[in-house]
Amino acid sequence: MKTIPTLALLACLSLPAARAQTAEGFDTSGMAPSALAPATAIAAKKDQATAPAPAAAPAAELKNIPSRYAGSGPELAAYIETYSARLAIHKRQTDVFGRYQDPNFVAQPAKILNSGPIKNPYVKVRETPFPDVVAAIEVNTIDLAKQRFLVGPREFRVGSILNIRLPTGKGVKAQVTRVSSKSITFRNAETGEEAIRKMEMMPAGMIKGTGGITAPGMQATGANAPLEIQIAPPAPLLAQ
Repeated sequence: MKTIPTLALLACLSLPAARAQTAEGFDTSGMAPSALAPATAIAAKKDQATAPAPAAAPAAELKNIPSRYAGSGPELAAYIETYSARLAIHKRQTDVFGRYQDPNFVAQPAKILNSGPIKNPYVKVRETPFPDVVAAIEVNTIDLAKQRFLVGPREFRVGSILNIRLPTGKGVKAQVTRVSSKSITFRNAETGEEAIRKMEMMPAGMIKGTGGITAPGMQATGANAPLEIQIAPPAPLLAQ
């Protein structure tokens, strides 16, 4: 039976203690620091600020590329400047609000073309005389027994007021004061002026007859002329 040497046995018993290590036992020579020292960080920022900016791409190269490929920084600024130069607002004297784009621009005073008196563009319409208004009323029938007359389907009596509207839009109120077989008298309710609507007027080209009514080719009989009648002749007598 073989026996284990004493030194080998002691080495096996002390193996767990050999594996345990402290923080001081780690080798950190190859690791980068987690953060720069304050002085080192300030120096790095100064180097970035003083470093020259990358050159922007020429405008010719940015002219035909999509906007999503314009990049950022100087390239984006050059892209915007290239396309903003095409806007029509740069060729106009005023902006969208009608104000001059040049703040130092002084507009010339307006020229007065005509310094004479201004003519009134409105022409006063001559008022229609009240007799002409009354003469235009179309009367259909006169009823002397009841002192009334008809204008279309409407009935008016003595004392009635007709609300008349002229083609110009002006309204006239005419009150009926008298009704006769030959005329109707109206009075303007506002001015008191009176006008007569004559009913014996004939249409153009006609006159009132005075010799009675006779048909062409016939002669009027006298007052004592016998009356002629038509009767059947009597029957003949029989011989006896």
